[in-house]
Amino acid sequence: FEAVRKGWIRKQKIYNEQPQSFSGYMMNMRQWPFDDKNVRLAFCYGVDRKTLFDKLFFNQYEYIDSYYPGGRWGNPDNRKIRYNPRRAERFLDRAGYTERNDDGNRVHDKPGKPLQFTIEYGFPSSTRIHQVIAEGLLKIGIRMKLKRIDYNTLMKKISERQFTVHMQAWRGILFPNPITSWHGDLANEPYNNNLSGVSIDEVDQLMEQYDRTFDIDEQTAFMQKIDGLIFKEHPVALCWYGPFERIVSWNHFGQPQKVLSRTGDDHSLWRYWWTTPEMQQRLAKAKEDGTDLPVGPDVIDPWGVKARMEAGEEVKE
Repeated sequence: FEAVRKGWIRKQKIYNEQPQSFSGYMMNMRQWPFDDKNVRLAFCYGVDRKTLFDKLFFNQYEYIDSYYPGGRWGNPDNRKIRYNPRRAERFLDRAGYTERNDDGNRVHDKPGKPLQFTIEYGFPSSTRIHQVIAEGLLKIGIRMKLKRIDYNTLMKKISERQFTVHMQAWRGILFPNPITSWHGDLANEPYNNNLSGVSIDEVDQLMEQYDRTFDIDEQTAFMQKIDGLIFKEHPVALCWYGPFERIVSWNHFGQPQKVLSRTGDDHSLWRYWWTTPEMQQRLAKAKEDGTDLPVGPDVIDPWGVKARMEAGEEVKE
């Protein structure tokens, strides 16, 4: 709109290293069909995030490739999984789903069971997302039916592990606490955060070591190993996130070069920005005269977060 075009309002997208959550389709590994790692991999390669980015999200989000995205804790060597129907179908072949029935569903060789299940969800706004994902999965022979139910009922069913696949987002914290989400003791217990049922002995040991050290480099090494080991089991088809803050403001504020703090959100601007009567008068005069004001770049990457992600995207899948 005019105030943005003329620079009276400044629009900025600032990448930084604030704690990021991960989101994704949590697969229940305790039961069919996701007790088979090949099916989980097929599902991950069948989740068409690119169409969501292009058609629904205005390409404003980034791929998640870690359970601890955006900072030091994620394993940089995790494979970049992208929508790839051909690769997904190879994993389904390995799992024994080599044929299709008349509905286009993959069918297992021996029991003849079609590969179909239902995702239950609580908010109508999620329908458009699940529909895109379901369409992509159907191309490879996985039929994911959609069913909206009462949110409180849904949460009870998820907590009691009465689900096949469930979409969930988690809030990030500055220092992760992985033991509450991934420890094997929680895998078969209800009412905790280990929704998929992850149980890996080496991860349990690493989490205990992580809890005993106060050295940041050791903590980082432990967390990256934890992230990598969990990632290789593919309990979640990871989705998307926004490692940035998007801010619009009247163009009468002074800002430091980095705009925000390294790990802070928009609340940190109150500590870093300033204004003066001269700045406010300059804006008022520009609005009165209809003249433009300089605004500077609208995408700011002070700590190289965006650059690192783009470099990572060059790595082959």
